[in-house]
Amino acid sequence: GPGANHGAMTDIAAAAPSVPSPLRSQSSGDQLFSRSAGRVRPGWTRIALGSLLAIGLQLPTSALAAPDHHRLVPRATAALTRAAAHFRDQIAVEGSYGWRYSADLTYRRGEGLMTPSQGWVQPPGTPAVGLALIQAYAATGDRQFLDSAAEAARALAATQLESGGWQHMIEFDPERRKAWCYRRTPADQRDPEARAQNELCDATTLDDNISQSALELLMRVDVALNGDDPVIRDALDYGLEKFIAAQYPNGAWPVRFDRRVPNGQAWAAWRARYPDTWWRTWVEITDPLFYGTNDNLIGDLIRVFLVAHRLYGREEYLA
Repeated sequence: GPGANHGAMTDIAAAAPSVPSPLRSQSSGDQLFSRSAGRVRPGWTRIALGSLLAIGLQLPTSALAAPDHHRLVPRATAALTRAAAHFRDQIAVEGSYGWRYSADLTYRRGEGLMTPSQGWVQPPGTPAVGLALIQAYAATGDRQFLDSAAEAARALAATQLESGGWQHMIEFDPERRKAWCYRRTPADQRDPEARAQNELCDATTLDDNISQSALELLMRVDVALNGDDPVIRDALDYGLEKFIAAQYPNGAWPVRFDRRVPNGQAWAAWRARYPDTWWRTWVEITDPLFYGTNDNLIGDLIRVFLVAHRLYGREEYLA
């Protein structure tokens, strides 16, 4: 499904602007990152993004030979601005996004259907759109793209679970939010009975790059805002702390934080090995407590901590 393309989605972070952070001073020339070429100059990024957008989305291949080819960048920028404004003003729900919409917005879905009060975290949902907006900001320098990305980041901060991460779907309806273990829901707006009936209430999910992509967007926006939004900074600090605490002694993570093997049992998996005997035929598995490797789960977590170390310089993110 679309969520399986998580690695490519988060590659756009390589082009995001690196604004000096309160936690790490950077040279004035260190404005953009690229995994393949170290640092990329903003001018080259603007030209590449604008040209690729114009060539790939708006114009036939013969357009490069047209007399007005010098207008590709401004035309592409104008198209990008219109598209971002439509996303923000017509599609977003409290800054969040889904995967697919009908023209009249009566049909909304991520991997599952959404109500008008819901957003989707699993890529290509809210974090993917936010990271694309950060890339647009890096390419154009237009503050409206950063402001829209910040709205997406705040939507994630508002729906961060007490366990530190996110579920695939996020809820903004005040009544329905009472059934979820969102950190920022005031105590007098929580419904213990509804929470008890919701088995996913506090189930941070790492499958399909769900929580990893959300945390990466928070970091990218925080750095671009110079750490000036306390809600975003608090959410990312809390998330990174919880992600570190959830890691097993052998380096793995659970698919969901509510399905975590006790550390005493996890030590047994420190060294990979075959047992003396094992079933040669399929056996239905009923115990959900396994280490997660599905859909590049561990690779996406490693990426998050590498980005965190690069942006904030804290050694614990490499441990």
